[in-house]
Amino acid sequence: MAFFNVIEKNKNNLSKQTVEIFLKLLSPFAPHISEELWHKINPKIPHKRSIFQEQWPKYDPKLIKEENIILVIQINGKVRDKIKIKRDLSKEEIEKIAKNREKIIKYLSGKNIRKTIFVPNKLINFVI
Repeated sequence: MAFFNVIEKNKNNLSKQTVEIFLKLLSPFAPHISEELWHKINPKIPHKRSIFQEQWPKYDPKLIKEENIILVIQINGKVRDKIKIKRDLSKEEIEKIAKNREKIIKYLSGKNIRKTIFVPNKLINFVI
């Protein structure tokens, strides 16, 4: 259903290749309708083989990786804030961003940070 909602919004940008990949993925769950649609995608040049004889689409881990992450900001092990930032920022950049957050300033003002614990793409914890 989510795919059909995307199709509905982008009817003009939908390629034949996208539809073919979708039908291959749908075929184990709805075999009869997938087979019918597979042969009717292009009536002028119909597919000669069954959809079940086609090669399954290849998995690309780069396409599934999110660009942004939710980083947890902790003070003494207690969650005080969460921020959405770009993936793979350095510790220094994240520390600067976290210290300037309005929710965090009130906990850090006038206090000395003894230790900073940083787990990349997960959390930053200020120990005071």
